[in-house]
Parts: sequence; C-alpha cells; structure tokens
Amino acid sequence: MKRRPLPHAGGGAGTADAAVQFLDFRFLDLHHVVLFGLVSKACREAALRYLHTLSSLDFSPYQKLINRAVLVLRSSPHVSRVSVAGCTLLRPDRVMYDNIQHLDVSNCRQLTDAHVEHIAQSASRLVSFSCANCIKVTDAGLMPLITTHHNALVHLDLANTSISDVIADAIATCVNLRFLSVAHPSHQYSLPSQQSHAVVASFTDTGLLAIASSCLLLESVNLDGRVRITSRGVLGLRGITSLTRLNLSKTAVGDALFPHLSPLPWPALVDLNLCGLSAQRAAAGVSDASLGPFLAACRHLERVDLSANMAITDATINRLLHGSATTLRCVYLTRTSISWDAIWRLASDAPHLRELVVARCPKLTGFKAKAKQFHQAFPVVLAQHLSDQAAQWF
Repeated sequence: MKRRPLPHAGGGAGTADAAVQFLDFRFLDLHHVVLFGLVSKACREAALRYLHTLSSLDFSPYQKLINRAVLVLRSSPHVSRVSVAGCTLLRPDRVMYDNIQHLDVSNCRQLTDAHVEHIAQSASRLVSFSCANCIKVTDAGLMPLITTHHNALVHLDLANTSISDVIADAIATCVNLRFLSVAHPSHQYSLPSQQSHAVVASFTDTGLLAIASSCLLLESVNLDGRVRITSRGVLGLRGITSLTRLNLSKTAVGDALFPHLSPLPWPALVDLNLCGLSAQRAAAGVSDASLGPFLAACRHLERVDLSANMAITDATINRLLHGSATTLRCVYLTRTSISWDAIWRLASDAPHLRELVVARCPKLTGFKAKAKQFHQAFPVVLAQHLSDQAAQWF
C-alpha cells in the first residue's frame, strides 16, 4: 500500500517511514499506527493531527505492547476498528473502548471473563468481536457482552474458547449476525487433553439448532473440531439461504447429511470444508455416492477441502467439476483416494484453479515423473506437494 505523506517538525512533508525517527508513532500504513516513544511537542502535534484521520488501528504485530501504547486511542476519536490480537502483556480492563465497533482481542491468553465484561460495559457501539484462542473466556463472561449488543452484533469469533450450549440461546438473539465461529480445532488446544475434550464436547447439536433457528442472516459458520456436531445439527442450517462459507471439518457429520440437502439450501455457497469427517468416528465419514450429488448441485464453489476422507475417489472430483468447474480456485485433497486422472482433470477443466494440495494419496504412484509433467503443463497452478521433494512421502 502506498504510504501517505505526513507533515513533520521541519515544516515540509515526508513519508511515514522518514517520520519514525522523530515521531512517537510508527506508521505501518495508511490506517495502522503504534506508539513508539517520547519526542518533541511539534512532532507529537503532527502525529496527533494524523491520528484524527485514522479509522483503524492494528497493534497485533507488537505482541509486547503495554497499556501505555493503547492510550493512543484517546487521541483517535474516529477509530472504530482496533486489533490487539496476541498482545499478551496488555490489560484489557484498563483500556476504554468507547467508539470501537470492531474489536479483535484474539490470542490474548490473559483474557478472562472479567475482561470481557469490562469490554461489554465500555464498548457501547460494538458490532464485531473476536476472542479466538482465549481459552479462559467462558459462557459467563460472554453472556453480558452478547446480551448487551445482540441487536448490533454481525461478527462473532469464539473459536477455541471455553463455551458450551449455554451460550447458544444468547447468540440466537443476535438476529443480524453474519459471521459465527465456534470452532475448536484439536491442534490449537491449550488445555490438558481431558479438559480439552470436555470443552470441545460441550457444544452440541442442541446449541447449533438454537442458533440456526433465529440467526437467519448468517453468511459464514465455522464448526471445525466440534466432535458432537452431527448431521442433525447441520440440517438446522437449511433455513439459512444466505450461507456462503461452511466449515464442518472434523465434526461427526457423515453420509446421512447430504441426501437431505436436495434441493441445495445454500445457492451462494463458495467455501466448503469437509476435511477429516471420517477420522476415528465410525458413524461419520463421507463417500462418493452421498457427497457427489451435493457437490454437483453447488454452482459457485471457489474453495473446497475434502482432505482426510479416504472414501473420496475420482467420482467425487467429476461431480465437483460438473457443478463448479468455472469458479474453483483452491482444492485440497490430501489423504484421499484420487488418482492422477482426477488431478489432471481438475487442472484442465477448472480455468481459474490456482492452488491444488495433495499429499499421502495412495493412488498417486510414479510421483516424480508425473509431478514434473504437471508443473510443465500447468505452471499457473500452485500445486503444493507436487514436487520432487515431496516424492518421498508417497
């Protein structure tokens, strides 16, 4: 992004990079700035004038940020979007959020229910809230925030927090909600294994059905890693016709779901993640016969992840191309039973394909020679793991 010229103490105009040496702010780009140090009054005034033009502040690159730095918010009356993601030394209860509409406190491991309650009280204009990976945050802390702002909230990211079905009724009152993530992917657990399992298992079909019955404007739903979400819960989403992104990775969804999704309830679906539906769950798993017709009905898919489903073969790829050949951009097929024919067909028939990821697919034999041929034929496709270096994996 082109940097905006900034007046400085010398009376001329310089770039933000040049101003760093004598301003007390480090400018990241047009809308991002962070407190840097003490400088002269003239330089401070120049910086403050600039701050009055900002609409967003991103402190996330500075994970050792302290509360003193966030005082910059007092001089930024027009800032409505703030990220302190990963700033683990920050005391969220010492910051005022009066004008903030979009707040990201994700990856702040120190965040507790008390901090969230403070945010609920001071952020009177909140419409978007993310506390992903804040494992100390529970239903008790989120309840006042959601109930206070339920009419305004459009974005709620609660991934890897300690929520349960208890919070679902409160979320269900957010009738204008567009984005919801209650994901809890296993690779991000930060609790002992038994406690992690209890947290993951505490959000079930019951909670999802309660939310789906009221939040009819949802466009994106992320259920990654919620092992007690089954086909029954996902069927509750059929009434949300505005859905464009759905992540069911590592849930307990299986073949029973897809025959009930005809006619297609989500005509605008562009992003579908079905990774790992067959992993260690006897009742789950997907097959060509069940999934194929559903994919053929999807006409606008751009990103599809079918990884870690060994029952998926070339037949599913054929149905995927039948529905979305002209829109596909990213396809992930690691640990599936596809062959080289399917890979070549994807690259040939999907003109906008730019990323194709395959690894540990047992039918991909003669890997070294075939991978070289693929790269020569389709240089525009970023085919991860289709390289000589990856041949040892097969």
